[in-house]
Amino acid sequence: MASQILYTAAHAGFDPAQVPLGGGAAICHQLVKEWGRTTPFPLRVLSPDLLGDRAPRGKDLVTYSELRYARFCRDFEKSVTETILREDPKETIVLCNDISEGPDFKRLTAQGYRVFTIYHVDVVD
Repeated sequence: MASQILYTAAHAGFDPAQVPLGGGAAICHQLVKEWGRTTPFPLRVLSPDLLGDRAPRGKDLVTYSELRYARFCRDFEKSVTETILREDPKETIVLCNDISEGPDFKRLTAQGYRVFTIYHVDVVD
C-alpha cells in the first residue's frame, strides 16, 4: 500500500467564493474538503503554489488569454512532474484532477508511478 497520495490540481487553492472556477476546481474543492473530514489516507495537494512567484493569484487565472493559459498549463506540468519525481514511486500514488493541466504522464509511468485520473467532465468520443 502507498504511504501517500499526491493529488495534482491546477485549479486548487482558489477561494470558490471569490474566483469563478467550476469543473475541476469545484471537484477538487469538494474532494479535499471531504477527505480532510474523513482522512481516509495521507493526501498532499499539488497546486499552482508550486510555481512560486509565477503562480496565478486571486482572479488572475480567469483573466488569462488562451496563450497565457497554455503557458500556465505547461509551467504547471513541468513543476508538478518534477515535484512528483522527487518521491518514491513505490510509496506514492498520483491522482490527477486534470488531463491537459496535469503532469507528464509518460515520464511518471516510465518511472513506475501509479497514476490515476479523475474524469470530471462530460466528454463524448
